[in-house]
Amino acid sequence: MQFADNGATVVVADTNLGNAQKVVDEIARLRSGNATNQGKALSIKVNVTKYSAVEKLIQQTVSTFGKLDIMVNNAGIGPSYLKTHEATMRDWNRVISVNQTGAFYGIKLTFNNLYSKVMEIL
Repeated sequence: MQFADNGATVVVADTNLGNAQKVVDEIARLRSGNATNQGKALSIKVNVTKYSAVEKLIQQTVSTFGKLDIMVNNAGIGPSYLKTHEATMRDWNRVISVNQTGAFYGIKLTFNNLYSKVMEIL
């Protein structure tokens, strides 16, 4: 919200498109009450455990807004509020897939996008 409040264009990505859209709607509501805030917002459904989905997220962001300057890579889950000793390996693998692999995909693809822009300048 702080980025949008300062006029940034924000892409809200979530596995639940309805939740992402609620944030976008809140940004629009805040923007309408603040004449200096010109930030835009877009909701996109994404599963960060899928490389191709994160790649599509980056591509859609760039194609919609022309560039990507910042990525807040904060997808994360816990093992269904289970005590560690009660979690199954399936629970654990899902946590690792979202929290670590998903973060890696976001970092890798964002870096590749930003690096290519730097190389264009040089």
